[in-house]
Formats: sequence, C-alpha cells, structure tokens
Amino acid sequence: MAANGKIARPLLACEITAERVLAARAAAGGESLEAAAARALPSPVVSPNFVGANVQNAAALEGAVQGALGEAGAHSGDVSLVLPDGAIRAMLLDFDTLPAKQQEAAPLVRFRLKKLLPFDADRAAISYQVQRSRTGTPIQVVAAVAEQGVLAEYESAVRAAGFNPGVVLPSILAMLGAVDSSAPTLVVKAETGTTAVAIVDQDEIRVLRTLETVTPAAAAPQRLAEDIYPSLVYFEDAYGAQVSRMVLGGTAATNELRAALEQQTGLKAMELTGAGTIPTPRAAFAGVYGALVTS
Repeated sequence: MAANGKIARPLLACEITAERVLAARAAAGGESLEAAAARALPSPVVSPNFVGANVQNAAALEGAVQGALGEAGAHSGDVSLVLPDGAIRAMLLDFDTLPAKQQEAAPLVRFRLKKLLPFDADRAAISYQVQRSRTGTPIQVVAAVAEQGVLAEYESAVRAAGFNPGVVLPSILAMLGAVDSSAPTLVVKAETGTTAVAIVDQDEIRVLRTLETVTPAAAAPQRLAEDIYPSLVYFEDAYGAQVSRMVLGGTAATNELRAALEQQTGLKAMELTGAGTIPTPRAAFAGVYGALVTS
C-alpha cells in the first residue's frame, strides 16, 4: 500500500469490485480524465473479504484488468489500484500523543490495530496518515489495513496483466480524492457486499465506517439509508456542526438508493467535483476518478 504521507499518484487507476473492473487514464497534470473503461466480471471471480481468499479466478481477473486498462489506452506502467472496502479496511484511530517520526509511530499504530483485526496484526499491511489540525482534540490517524495474503492476490493479478500497483487505496479513500471537503459532507461509496461511509470537513475525515450489506443495496435501499443515518447524527453531536452536502458513488449507487438517502438525511446528493469529465454511469467511476483527480 501507499507509504505514510502524500506521494505522487500514477496517471492510471484501476478499481476492482465484485462485479467489474473499472479503469481510467488521467490527462497530464491530473485535472481531468482522458479515457475510461469497464469490464464485467462473471461471478464468482472476485469475492471481497477481509479474511480469506478473495480472487477465485486469477486468469479471469487478469484478463479484465488488462482489457479495461487497454481500452483506456494503457498497456503497461504504474497504476493506482483501488480495492473493495470489504477487502482493505479504512479506519480512524485516536491517539493522545504520537511520535512525529514514522519509524517510531508505525509500531504504535500497528499495536492499536492489534485488537481490532480478525487476524494476526503481524500479517497486516498497513498504511496511515496523521490528522493533527484540530487543536485540543486527540491526534487522529487514518489507517488502511489489509491482510498481506489478500493484498497479494489483487496485486498479483495486476502485475500479471502487465502493470505495477504503485499505490493501493481502499475504495472510500480513493473516492474522497474528488470530494470537496471544505464543508461538512457525507460521502457514501456503495458496492456489492459493503457500503463505506465517510464524513469530511475542513479537508479532514471526521467519520469513517464500513457497513456490511448482506442484503444488496438495490433490494433494500431504505434499510441501508437508515443504517447510514446514525453516522450523520454522531458527527453533528460530536462536532457541533451540521452536514450540508452529500456525495454518492459506487457501482451499487442506484437511483433508488439516492432517493432513500435524500429522504432520510434531507440532503440533496451532489455529483463529484468536475463530474463532467466522468463517463456514465458516473457514480460507478467514483473510485478511479478520485484516485486520479484530487479536488
């Protein structure tokens, strides 16, 4: 996964979901997309899971990655790899103090995760970024965590397709790259099996949750909207501010889910910043778009 802190992103991005592979190529400077494509995955090629085998058919996944990126105009090179939130989990951790040096802080982050993971923390691939801007509050760490074997499955398929996974991102964190976070904003990344929820404000993440959605969002959009709503209430209670915007993305971001969320939250769902450069269905490309074009 990506190292701690900001690094240069590749101009290619590829998102792997349970149902399809999405790919995009950014224009020089990373301000817009030049090309994008998607390839469907027959079931069960990928079964996103935090523990255990995820890739059931490596050859089929390799072909879909190669086909999608090829259609987007790329045949090799570094790529930002966006993985399902069910396979690579994004978390918020609070610390009273944390060393500034990465080599001293990293073991403390790993230790904090030890009790939160369903596998040995020594087998975890961890990336993190520190949020320090709010005076008088605990230090917050945004951590991305995956089991090393799970991560290797996805990376191997991408390498077999002729590309190098230079940056690896959870789907929700990738999408946040294209969200205007200057004001309190609810961000929902809906996929088959999981729905990730974030609330961002003043360019920082305030709330971060991953909901396991056994019932597909398309089958029970109102129930999912009700499960998301407590995150909004928590933010407003904890930070004394109201969420004023909502952005919805993901391959399961249906019109029915949009309507249910708008009714439940009283917020109008907005499109991503610069959404005019995203191909339709725009919501499905939120991950690769955010991985390439930062707001």
